[in-house]
Amino acid sequence: EELLKLDNTFIAPDDYKPPIKKRKIYIPDADIDDTNYIGLIIGPGGKTQKDLEKRSKCKIAIRGKGANIKSRIYNKRENDQNEPLHILVESLNEEDLEVGVRLIEELLDPSSDVKKNQ
Repeated sequence: EELLKLDNTFIAPDDYKPPIKKRKIYIPDADIDDTNYIGLIIGPGGKTQKDLEKRSKCKIAIRGKGANIKSRIYNKRENDQNEPLHILVESLNEEDLEVGVRLIEELLDPSSDVKKNQ
């Protein structure tokens, strides 16, 4: 991307894949209030998560300690299983990533009206 800005004649190699931009948003502690933040993000049948992904053009996943039951069942460890519970937002560009982060932060904000509509 930076090379294209510097030299518009630059052609990327055929096997080039742009780097994925990532951001972690840590989920507030459930002991502080009784809000089910994971349920807010996923929604009924995963509908809210799919809607967030569609609106932001990002991949949204819940990661961290206790987020993945399959890893416990199949004895498979994820790299971030020792980290606190968080939402991983991934995108190919910074603009979409910012949209995804903003949408997630609105859901996690205790004063937000978005959460009340869920």
